[in-house]
Amino acid sequence: MRKFMLILWLACLVIAVVVGCSDDGNLRPSITRLEANVECGIAPVNVQFVAFVTGGNPTADPTGANAPLHVSWDFQDGGTANGSITSHRFNEPGDYSVLATVTDEDGDSDTMSIFVEVQSDSMFIQASEDTTVTASMAYFTAPTMGTSNGSGGSNIRQTVVFNEILAFNVSIIPNPVNGLFEPLLELHNPSTTQSVSLTNWSLTNDTSIPNKWRFAASTVLPPGGFLIIWVDNRSIAGPTHTNFHMTGNWAGQPENFVGAIYLYDSSRRLVDRVLLLNQHADVSFGHLPDASDDGLVALSVVADLCGFDPERGFYERFNFTWDMDDILGSVYPVREPRHVFNTDDVGDRMVRVTVFDTHTNVTRFDTVTVHVELPTR
Repeated sequence: MRKFMLILWLACLVIAVVVGCSDDGNLRPSITRLEANVECGIAPVNVQFVAFVTGGNPTADPTGANAPLHVSWDFQDGGTANGSITSHRFNEPGDYSVLATVTDEDGDSDTMSIFVEVQSDSMFIQASEDTTVTASMAYFTAPTMGTSNGSGGSNIRQTVVFNEILAFNVSIIPNPVNGLFEPLLELHNPSTTQSVSLTNWSLTNDTSIPNKWRFAASTVLPPGGFLIIWVDNRSIAGPTHTNFHMTGNWAGQPENFVGAIYLYDSSRRLVDRVLLLNQHADVSFGHLPDASDDGLVALSVVADLCGFDPERGFYERFNFTWDMDDILGSVYPVREPRHVFNTDDVGDRMVRVTVFDTHTNVTRFDTVTVHVELPTR
């Protein structure tokens, strides 16, 4: 009997040890996340760190063996610290993968790292990553010229634009002068408050002659207004007929035609330009909704500077200039521009941001490669 009791006692002891080890395994400490108040700073910079840890379960482990946890830090610059909340001063520029370790009284541990970037000055620019966008304008099998088809659109063009172009008008809209089907285009003023006088503005298909055809002095586009121009080489017919032909009476297939149309203001500044390619008979090409980016992909970019917080307005000391590398030479003096490329910008564009620090008179640059694609039919 005593021998049986001894065997039973030993069996219980073995079971207790196994269960205890199993419980201890389940109660290993862990780091659930790490946080730092600075992701990128200017040397020297003080960074505060917090480690969120867990481990020890009084219910499953009533002895509390796992409850006390020890957190240690290795800042990868020779510095160390202890505690779930700590701070460290980085004196030298570098990329630091800060390591946190949590350990319990059993010797079980867990590690996690967090990245901190320390720069030598504030002008380390991180522009948006390389991206792909879709050029402005799309194809319409049912031309909408002269109709207010863009209500509710998100207008981002703030000047008069080529809103719709029908280069190969085979059977859609007859010319009111002679009933023939000839090329025409539609201009649109996307402003909801300002009229635009087109006095001394001009259209051309040749940049060496920017004032090839001038608008009549009385031509005004009201807010949200539309204007149809017949590019038919019949200027004698009236103020909405040009003295050149959009396609030059092209006799080949519309898909093989290559041309362009340009709009200049009274100072001969290029306002809008459309490259005419991949055209189709009785298919217009333009914006829908009017002068907007609906259904297209615009470019949105941003320049971040090391150690500055946009939410607190810390960027005010810097001057930003974005050069979009497009045909129109678009430039934006803001930190976060939004831009629509045109069809003649198709290909890779090296968009460049220039940042000037007014406190230190230091200038830095960064670039974003933007691949511009044609809109699909």
